[in-house]
Amino acid sequence: MKVQFVGIVREIKDWNTDKEGKALPPEKVTSQISFLDRATGGDVTMTYPVGHGLATGQDVDIDVEVKPVLRNFKLSLYVVGSAPKPQTKK
Repeated sequence: MKVQFVGIVREIKDWNTDKEGKALPPEKVTSQISFLDRATGGDVTMTYPVGHGLATGQDVDIDVEVKPVLRNFKLSLYVVGSAPKPQTKK
């Protein structure tokens, strides 16, 4: 599934520990990133692998492949590992 929009990074939550508080190995660390979609004014939240290179308040042009997953009765979008990084809006 492809996701495309122009927006702003609202919030970044890094998930680097498991439920017991133990550190996760680097390949399992993820970031849940919330964006404000400029066209609709709505929020879009996606999970990125570590090293995404995004910062809160950054203008972005998102064009990524995601894997949709239903978790806890909510749709979660996981960015596919080899997806290109969002480009800074110019």
